[in-house]
Amino acid sequence: AVVSTQSTGQKEKMHYQVYRTPIPVSEIQVEDLPEVRVGGSFKRTFSTTAGETSKNFFRVWEGDSQGYTLSVQSGTKKQWIDSIMNAKKALGARVGAEIEPSLPAPELPI
Repeated sequence: AVVSTQSTGQKEKMHYQVYRTPIPVSEIQVEDLPEVRVGGSFKRTFSTTAGETSKNFFRVWEGDSQGYTLSVQSGTKKQWIDSIMNAKKALGARVGAEIEPSLPAPELPI
């Protein structure tokens, strides 16, 4: 599952609190956001000027939900997206292997 957390506490006792509903890897959808206009809470968080854009965002969601827009450090967005997609593919391969029949194929008469 992809879990969104926020850090809490002090430097000596750092804790992480889950603050969004986890998204199962099998259900996750990912969208690369090539350029996002930074405004509202993003503007305050990233100390940008009004109208500025950023290329460090991508979106994840499950089913019909709105999902979450995530910000990453410059240069790591592709790694995050690739890691999520690779985990989804690996899970799909494992699930596919588990439901494959393990019985030998029947012999056909000649």
